[in-house]
Amino acid sequence: MDNLVQKLKSLAYDEKRCQQVISKFSLAERKEALNALAQFENINEERWILNIVYHISPQIHDFIDSYTSGAYTRIREHQRGIQYDAKLGKLISDFMANSHMMPKYLKSCRHYSKSTSWYDYFSVNDTLELDSFMSCARESSDFSYVLKPEAILVFNSCKQGFYLGAMTRESCEREVLFPAGSRFKLSEVRGNQYLLEEIA
Repeated sequence: MDNLVQKLKSLAYDEKRCQQVISKFSLAERKEALNALAQFENINEERWILNIVYHISPQIHDFIDSYTSGAYTRIREHQRGIQYDAKLGKLISDFMANSHMMPKYLKSCRHYSKSTSWYDYFSVNDTLELDSFMSCARESSDFSYVLKPEAILVFNSCKQGFYLGAMTRESCEREVLFPAGSRFKLSEVRGNQYLLEEIA
């Protein structure tokens, strides 16, 4: 995988050669390349990584570029019917149409929430179905925008989600992203931690 990342990095600042090489990639090679880029651990190299992602899939690039640069609130509001935006609707649908190429993160992940109302709406054994994208931190990450979360949603696995990893505009993030429609069962509550099991 490291060799593949270095090969891709060597293409990053030569647009013509990058396009020539990646245009010949098969679907399997594109998926392998996205997975290798997502898994890359070095920070502050996200710019060239996103440049490569663009040549692999412009639709995936455009969504990630927007979502991780601050448009996530507007994207989620569009999905929830709060603020309709045709351009964002197309951005989302184009991404989802190509999401079969996205890497997976098969360990547990966490969502840090400011809301105190999770248990007001959900009881143990209830089903939670997401109505918009939900951003999560991978198991080993201590990064969170919410420094003092009221609730921590602990997902036992992330098979329904996509692993953005190093494919981001935020150098400190290694994000797991669940799409709308992802379903979970609330299995247990431990203090402010809500343990959720995936429903296939």
